[in-house]
Amino acid sequence: MPPPAGATAFRISTRHQTNKALHALGAEPAPNQSARTLIVIRVLRLTKPEPYRIALILVGDQGQLWEGAGGDVFDALMNLRLELEPVGIRVCCNGARANAWSSGTQRDMGQGYEVYLLGLERSGRPASVQTLDPAPCEEVVTVAEQRAFHERWLARQQ
Repeated sequence: MPPPAGATAFRISTRHQTNKALHALGAEPAPNQSARTLIVIRVLRLTKPEPYRIALILVGDQGQLWEGAGGDVFDALMNLRLELEPVGIRVCCNGARANAWSSGTQRDMGQGYEVYLLGLERSGRPASVQTLDPAPCEEVVTVAEQRAFHERWLARQQ
């Protein structure tokens, strides 16, 4: 799948998943630019630096390094995204979609490798997808926007 306009491709390499093509949206264009500034990401690496800790490390082509760590994959991705947002980069994967959320069971038993895709109108069990699998870049939001969606979803469950 080629990267969408305004995005650049990178590869993900983890213990459980290898060579999945993902995209990263670059920073918003400067006033005198007509397109987003792109950063080429060489690898997204998942490590377990200690028990009950997962780190996601993003390496750019010019030696840039961003890291997010947490108790599970979903938590580590959220923390990595918080590091990337100030420089205008968004990772286009399922775990960064507005309606994606990893339940307590998914996080405890499955280490956050899966998320539910929540719907405000739907009832029943939502679809479950791999957290780090590619997602359409237009469905990727900031961490704050994702948390706000989850709060709205929780309010509707009452």
